[in-house]
Amino acid sequence: MRLDFSSSFRIIFWMLLWSRQLLYCSGFVRKSANFRKGTVSGVKASFQRPIFQSLKMSTTSAAVSKKYILEYHYVENMVERRAPYRADHLSNAERLLQDNILIAGGAFMPNADGALFIFSSDYETVENFVQNDPYFKAGLIPKYSIREWNVVVGKL
Repeated sequence: MRLDFSSSFRIIFWMLLWSRQLLYCSGFVRKSANFRKGTVSGVKASFQRPIFQSLKMSTTSAAVSKKYILEYHYVENMVERRAPYRADHLSNAERLLQDNILIAGGAFMPNADGALFIFSSDYETVENFVQNDPYFKAGLIPKYSIREWNVVVGKL
């Protein structure tokens, strides 16, 4: 196998970077406020720093940005039919919003034929929201879907 200069450079770069991370995480290199400036001082070993943390790379970045999308499909004439249940429905959503479980939600316009909600919690919490929703209990939501959503671009 023939390696060109850029391939060789990349391999050596990653090997050096990996060895630096292993030394730092094993405690061989001591924790220091001045570590990034090139000086090593201090007395306590750092076992708290995960590998690749300083690289701005994360092996769990997908898990951190994972959200759940709830889509409701409403019955016809939803605007008129939802009136007796609307206050309780909004109260439930507002409570989850204050607890940072619900990020946003609202009906599709102009004819309110469905709604979309974005949750920052797990699947069970979203399903629990649906099962306890006054609209669902009253039969105003004949169909809904919950999908895991991995946010790649943007901030939520």
